[in-house]
Amino acid sequence: MSGGGKTGGGKAGGKGTGSPRTGAAKTGGTCGARVPGKQAPKTVAGGGGARDMRVKVKKAGKLKHSSQLWLERQLNDPYVKRARELGYRSRAAFKLEEMDDKYHFLKPSQKLIDLGCAPGGWCQIAAARIGLDKGKGRIVGIDLLPVDPIPGIDLVEMDFMDEEAPALLTQRLGGRADGVMSDMAANTTGHKKTDHIKIIALAEAALDFAHSVL
Repeated sequence: MSGGGKTGGGKAGGKGTGSPRTGAAKTGGTCGARVPGKQAPKTVAGGGGARDMRVKVKKAGKLKHSSQLWLERQLNDPYVKRARELGYRSRAAFKLEEMDDKYHFLKPSQKLIDLGCAPGGWCQIAAARIGLDKGKGRIVGIDLLPVDPIPGIDLVEMDFMDEEAPALLTQRLGGRADGVMSDMAANTTGHKKTDHIKIIALAEAALDFAHSVL
């Protein structure tokens, strides 16, 4: 957290079980969550030898190779499966869960802003840990992509980089925040240097916003 670190437009790059988000970049850390007993099976002994158990996606129509690989990762990712079992909207929920288990920055009754909140996995974890279901705390999330409603959470469909976004978020939260979470990522161009510049720009914007609202 910036307290945390999710900003902006949309989350991209593996947070969700859906399509990657675009817009800003979550500065909230990249540690992966470990889920005991949930390693994906790769091979199984049988007959004359080992057989590959990974789900393969056949290329069809205009499906790009990168999209094909992304689908295969989703289908074979144990955290995606575990997230579905627990009702989390994305595997990224485990990232925030693991970070808070280690650093204990989510507290009851906090007021939080989630930058780049789609599809809502971080909001779900934060809501449970601040006691939102008991009427404690408040969470405002923003993303370029539409997010299905989450009970008790104020969701804003808007680009965090819009000059009006910071003031709107503060107004919707009702004042200063106790924490800012960000897992934003910019749309990629395929040009590494350009993409790096865009990602850093989003991270710096998230940090500047956190300094102003905390």
